[in-house]
Amino acid sequence: MVIDNIDNHPVDDLELTEAEFFIKRLFVEGDYKHYADKFHINRDDLKRILYEASIFLGKKNISCSIALILKSVEDSRNIFVSHTGSGISFIINSQAIRILNLEDSPKEIINQPVQPGSLEKPQIFAGKLEKEDTLILCSGSLSAVLDRNFIQRVVISSNGPEEVCKKLLHSASEAGRKDNISVSAFNGSGTKRIPNKKRISNKTLLLIIIPLFLVLIGLLIIKLSPGTKVKPVETSPTDTFETIKLPPVIEKDTIVQTVGLDTPISIDKNLGKKAKDIVQKFGSVNFTVNGSVVMISNWESVKSEILNINWDNGITDKKRIHKYTDYTSIPSSVKVTYKDFSTRSFKIK
Repeated sequence: MVIDNIDNHPVDDLELTEAEFFIKRLFVEGDYKHYADKFHINRDDLKRILYEASIFLGKKNISCSIALILKSVEDSRNIFVSHTGSGISFIINSQAIRILNLEDSPKEIINQPVQPGSLEKPQIFAGKLEKEDTLILCSGSLSAVLDRNFIQRVVISSNGPEEVCKKLLHSASEAGRKDNISVSAFNGSGTKRIPNKKRISNKTLLLIIIPLFLVLIGLLIIKLSPGTKVKPVETSPTDTFETIKLPPVIEKDTIVQTVGLDTPISIDKNLGKKAKDIVQKFGSVNFTVNGSVVMISNWESVKSEILNINWDNGITDKKRIHKYTDYTSIPSSVKVTYKDFSTRSFKIK
């Protein structure tokens, strides 16, 4: 996923985190099935689900390109790519540069830079990613300053997607872009193997395994030898507990007679039950940390029970997301006040 702008509206950290959690929960954790049922979509129609998810983010002014890459089938992978905003997506190999859009263009080699306008409704591309292909998603800030042929040369000369992204980000930054530069890459055959990386030979492997094997055999022989049996440790009489000297156990329904008083004091049987009911009245609040942002992941199930959240000294509100100045300023726990004015502290993971 790559975040972009719509009409020069920058996406802040909270919006970025919310979009990331939404896409991760939907496709990585498999919640797209419930999402499809909610909007009456066929669960197997991933193209339609991706389209609706992109519309949902677009309504929140979060413009992004999302690539849904399915498991490999023989030498290729089925992919769905959705994008809004001014970003562009490519499939690049040594022979051609293919720009992904709603319609398959017969001219796959792009020589002149093309800058499409801002898209309010997502465009969906469905196709295949071959073994020799590399999928590139980039924001408008990057695609506007880097030529397509330059991007192709970077892809071909790099050792894997990570190096491709680093080179493209550095080049866009050198060209004058400082904000909102986003790029993502995926290689159809997986990460390229870095050249000149020495492999361990079979001879070296044997020289490592054989001594370890001999040491293991020696330890087994020593352990099984009759003269090396470990004697059982004798237990000292002082280590045993004498139950006779323990004080008597008082059952919870027993009336305790206080010395010197004639009036018995009874223990309320419902006291423990009431306290248990108070604890179980409200559900647990789950906090998740992403950088300097703290979110409540189960907000939908607990928001009706919460009166307010004490995020920090002097900062109290009822919002599912709170951003701190930096990671070190995040407290170890956050206090939650429920609608019956009871409070409970939760640790932040």
